[in-house]
Order: sequence, then structure tokens, then C-alpha cells
Amino acid sequence: NVLVNTTPIFIPVIALIFLKQKIAWQVWSAIAIGFVGVVAVVQPSAAMLANPGALLALAAGFVTAIEFIAVHYLDETESPVTQIFYFLLIGTALSGLLSIGHFQLIPLWAVLMMAVTGLLLVLFQFLLIKAYLFAKPYEIGAFQYTAILFAMVYGLLLFGETIDLLTIVGAALICFGGIVSITGRRQHDAADSELRPVQA
Repeated sequence: NVLVNTTPIFIPVIALIFLKQKIAWQVWSAIAIGFVGVVAVVQPSAAMLANPGALLALAAGFVTAIEFIAVHYLDETESPVTQIFYFLLIGTALSGLLSIGHFQLIPLWAVLMMAVTGLLLVLFQFLLIKAYLFAKPYEIGAFQYTAILFAMVYGLLLFGETIDLLTIVGAALICFGGIVSITGRRQHDAADSELRPVQA
């Protein structure tokens, strides 16, 4: 989960290197604070990188960062409904190709669970697209860390997992990183507006 949610780290790096976008130091601070919080919650070890699944999860975080930036630019020409349509169309086609030769009957509860998961994914994509009307990709990416918080809560409520003091501290850092991201963006935007010349 933590490796998948490395997206906020990749977004400003991609924006800086490939798009030549200037990233405010407040955003870098928010990302750093949130990452420290994630490490405190997950408490990763070197054994994680020995697992091929961990490397795939890290690659997923990188690809998601590219998606975040792509959606930001698609908002300029495409509506949220159009973007979701192509997102689902491409996803269905690729998933269908990967599932060839692996078809099997599944129980009704699994069908219902997949249906709910699909609806939640559509809702996620729609809210993500709408979020770009109010903020930049790297600013939204800082809140990707909150997925770790929700996973922690679900683990506590659904699976009876325990939460230690370090986890609570990490959760607090994640929330604080989000606050820094918001306030930093507002300060940066205010500074830009003051430097921008007034047109007659």
C-alpha cells in the first residue's frame, strides 16, 4: 500500500523534469512530511524490496503519477464523463486481454464485491477529475497519502488490527502534510498575484 502511494513523490519530479514547472517549497515540505508519516505507519523493512510484488507496486505509483498529470491536461479539452468513458474502455480492454485463458465461474458474493469496487473506482476517477478544477496535480498528490490512513482505519474496524503510538504519530504527520500543502498553495498563489502586474 505504501509503495503504491508513492505517487505524491513522483508527481513534482515529473512536473519539474518533463514539464519544467516550478514547484513551491511548501509543496516539497508537505510531500516530505507526509512521506515521513507513511514510513512511521508502515514501518517498512529491506525485505519489502525482495518481493517482486513490491517493485510492481512502486511502478504502479509511478504510472499513477503520470495519470494524475495527464488528467490535469485533459481537463482543458475533455469533460469528466468523456475521460471516465475512455478510462473504463481502455481498462476493460486491457483487463480482458490479460484474463484470456483464466476465465472461471465465481460466486455471487464475488460478483457483487467487484461491482461495488467498480462503482467506487468510477467515483474515485470522477472526483479526481473534478479536483483538478481547483488545484494542480502535485498539490492533489499530497493527499494521496491519506489512502494509508483509510487503510489503517479499515484494518482496525474490519480485521481487528492493533494501532501503536508510532502509527498514531505517523497518521498525525500525514494530516499535517495535507494542511501544509493547502496553506502553502494559498501563500504561493497570493505571492504570484502580488507580483503579477495590474492590467488597465
